[in-house]
Amino acid sequence: MKTLVSVMAIAAACGVSAAGEAQTPGRVTGSGMIVNYNGATDGPASFSGMTVNVRGRIGGALSLDGARVTADVETGGPVTADGASVTLRGAAGGGANLNGADVTVHAVIAENVTANAGRISFSRDARIGGDVAVNAGSLTLDGDVDGAVRARFGSARIGGRVAGPVHLSGEGREGVFRRGRISRVQVAGDLQSGGWICAREVRFDASARVGGPLTVVADSEPRWPAGFDRSQVRYEPRDGGSCREA
Repeated sequence: MKTLVSVMAIAAACGVSAAGEAQTPGRVTGSGMIVNYNGATDGPASFSGMTVNVRGRIGGALSLDGARVTADVETGGPVTADGASVTLRGAAGGGANLNGADVTVHAVIAENVTANAGRISFSRDARIGGDVAVNAGSLTLDGDVDGAVRARFGSARIGGRVAGPVHLSGEGREGVFRRGRISRVQVAGDLQSGGWICAREVRFDASARVGGPLTVVADSEPRWPAGFDRSQVRYEPRDGGSCREA
């Protein structure tokens, strides 16, 4: 039978939940107003609270739920995090499913990433081993992606390396974070396989590189920086102010 370690709040009104640093062989769970965990387990773990802080090594899947979620972990499985504010550091042995108003990724993630956010940022430290699928008001991607990137957004900056094709649609996301038709894309990184970009405005920085066929759909043709190789880029005017791929 698996060992179960449950971390309970000290007080219901303003409880503090914490697990020690000793390694445990089974599942770890914690809940309370404030949850702090610093330890290691061979199995999965799940934590929920208003404020959730997790550090250490998780042998299986990790689930986090709270208003403010911060994790600096190494996991053997996927990571799921839901919160108003989500920050992820460390390394995930599986994929990641991230949902929040403000999401920041500094982690190395072995497999696919899916995210829904008001604002999401992948820092230069971020490394994604699979595909990335994002629905956000604002997207910043300065890390490296070994797969493809598919995103809907209000504004986006692509500053890192994307090995697979991109599909970037500046229609804005549905719901509370919807940006409507005011959409912008800044390309400053390396789009190694090209793809498709549609937004009201698309801009290429001098640092941008395009290694495969790329279709750019925008209200007006981008201003090409000096020295930029646009031989792989084809421009199309945006039909009716919307992003619909032909």
